[in-house]
Amino acid sequence: YAILNGLDMRSCKASHAADKARLLDMVSTCPGGIDALNENVRMVAAQAAEEAVIFRAAESGHCAVLSVASAELLQTAVDARGRTPAHFAAKGNWTAALEVLCARGASLMTQAC
Repeated sequence: YAILNGLDMRSCKASHAADKARLLDMVSTCPGGIDALNENVRMVAAQAAEEAVIFRAAESGHCAVLSVASAELLQTAVDARGRTPAHFAAKGNWTAALEVLCARGASLMTQAC
């Protein structure tokens, strides 16, 4: 995720330049300022990228990836519809992937109704 290291909200494009300017002005008065915002955006983007890898591995039954994925993300990852990686593994009938997920403490329950 090297591309995230260079992410800087000051150089990002916005639909409305005035909105971007107001946001950056507001953030500059907060503790840590724009640098703190950049760090938070990088962290959230990196986690989203890691979750995408986990969901893709579960969907394709890629046990090796699931075996080394972040245990915390395996336990907390849910997509926009409330589905966990286990849902994707089950949908593909990837029983070995489900076994890896269970062994690593991944949630088997939906997070949203």
